[in-house]
Amino acid sequence: MTLTQLSFEKNIAKNQQEFTEGKLILESRPTFAWLAFTGRCNLNCAHCARRLRSFRALPETPDLTPELFGKLKTQLLPWLTRYQLGGNNLGEQLYAPNFDEYFDDMQQYPGRPVIQTSGMLLNTERIEALAASGAQINLSLEGATPGTYNSVRGRNLDELIEFARYLDVERKRLDSKATIKLTFTSFYDNIRELPDLVTICKDTGVDMLVVTHLLPLHEGQRYQSLVYHQSMANEMYDKSERLAAELGVKIATPHRFKIKPLHKSPEPMEVGLFNPKTIPVGKERGAANGNGLKASVPVAAGVMANSNEAPANDNGISANGNGATANGNGNKQVGNGHAKSNQIKIIGPGRSTSKSMPICTHPWTSVSIDEMGDVHPCCASGMVMGNLNENTLEEIWNNGRYQKMRATVNTPHPAFTDCRYCVLRGVDMENDFGGDLLCGEPKVLLAHIDVANAGLVFAVMKRVQKALLAHPVGKRFYPLARRIHHRIFN
Repeated sequence: MTLTQLSFEKNIAKNQQEFTEGKLILESRPTFAWLAFTGRCNLNCAHCARRLRSFRALPETPDLTPELFGKLKTQLLPWLTRYQLGGNNLGEQLYAPNFDEYFDDMQQYPGRPVIQTSGMLLNTERIEALAASGAQINLSLEGATPGTYNSVRGRNLDELIEFARYLDVERKRLDSKATIKLTFTSFYDNIRELPDLVTICKDTGVDMLVVTHLLPLHEGQRYQSLVYHQSMANEMYDKSERLAAELGVKIATPHRFKIKPLHKSPEPMEVGLFNPKTIPVGKERGAANGNGLKASVPVAAGVMANSNEAPANDNGISANGNGATANGNGNKQVGNGHAKSNQIKIIGPGRSTSKSMPICTHPWTSVSIDEMGDVHPCCASGMVMGNLNENTLEEIWNNGRYQKMRATVNTPHPAFTDCRYCVLRGVDMENDFGGDLLCGEPKVLLAHIDVANAGLVFAVMKRVQKALLAHPVGKRFYPLARRIHHRIFN
């Protein structure tokens, strides 16, 4: 089917209608997009997955070419209500050599830009252009003191604060609708500075402070996770919210950890990540990441670097024994089994916090396109649906892979592994925040290092099982192997 040349307003209505009806072949185009101009970065932050050996081994990707940008202009931008530059790879978009040219050209279209940046490549001209565009500017940082910020970013905190102040001055001068948001990744080394950051937001005119969790990528990062410091995390979040209310600062903090009394805490193995009753054999390989890494584990913002020192757990109980769950408002069924919700319960890579998986809208409403022209269903998925160098967006948008995803993504058995455990399920991209990083579920927060390992173990065990049962001698020893397996992993 050929995509109809709907007007901007009619495309929005048609897109919502086709999602509600569960259409597999769409006449409408996506209304939200993640876009990347470059996969390169000017920083080497301590919390970034770029420092991993697996990332450094990958070849550097080329920047978005003018030819590809021209295709975005004709095939996508006229119908977007909102687009985010960055967040779908590990690049700093302001580092792209053509950023200023591309961004200026995009202002002729109706969509509102969202910029995800460290802010270190801002200058007077760029700040004035961002303020004039009415963009949402997300400035990321991991410390409220120069020492902590420098230890992670290797840069000067005062410089970032001055940029934020000038953004506030410029948007007020222009009477612009631009908004400024600070995103703070919280972990053991910086959580005590959160109240100070609230004060900084008040002093600089920042509109909102969004606090997210660090998601460790490997064992050296495990004990920086606030999963192991839950009492302190809850205390700092509460203290910061009280101060924000006093100062009139808008703040979003993660859901509080639910710390059970010791006498009510189950044995760790009862809720352990290696329990075959909670993790289907051979299924949990994790979603492919949406940051340019074609890996088996998703990479999300706020991942801490190596930490050889493991701070003690201030709760005295294991992370898996706390039974924390994400917060949600439930699902309202509409149309063909789809659902609408302002905030739907979080789904973790291992199992959902509710009996039904949160509804995913992205195969109908959103698209992610990286600097190489690869088209992904969202920023959290590494699945390539097509490439703009080879096909038009119209051809990709309704190809067999997209139709299969739309047909199965909101069923009990999605066809693609990425969709089964995706953290963007239920997240409305028109909101200022949402998703797994506001979650307080230990299984989700430690998913990169626990669930991925568990999934690999069970995938291997599934193959061993198949090999044993295929041989007469193996069949005799299979019951013994099964008992040994359960003793080890239960």
